[in-house]
Amino acid sequence: MPVITAQTILAGNKQSNNVLEGSSYEFLEMDSIVRLNMVVITANHNGIQCLFQIGGITLMQPPFGLVFPIATYIDDAGIPNDIYHPYVTRGAPAGSRLFLSFTNTSATTAYLNWVVRIDAP
Repeated sequence: MPVITAQTILAGNKQSNNVLEGSSYEFLEMDSIVRLNMVVITANHNGIQCLFQIGGITLMQPPFGLVFPIATYIDDAGIPNDIYHPYVTRGAPAGSRLFLSFTNTSATTAYLNWVVRIDAP
């Protein structure tokens, strides 16, 4: 179960490159199930959008791929949404390239935590 995780700091009105580029798991070695979890940890920041692709297939795209800020309350006690929000769970064939980038549409800097988990089917 490989896991790629990081914190991305994104200045106002900027877009990141592929944050998975150069990772050992940017290209899937075998058929896999890919899970994307992420959260904006900057309080009250609603201006982050995400582009996520597996093998050239777009699964999230701006302006519809909003990344939600950290919760100040818990909707469901069984889901720790003060840590990460789950976004995508998708099967992917071997050789697929993972692509993840963020766009900050606000004027202030945002901090994002994200995790891409790769499991065998």
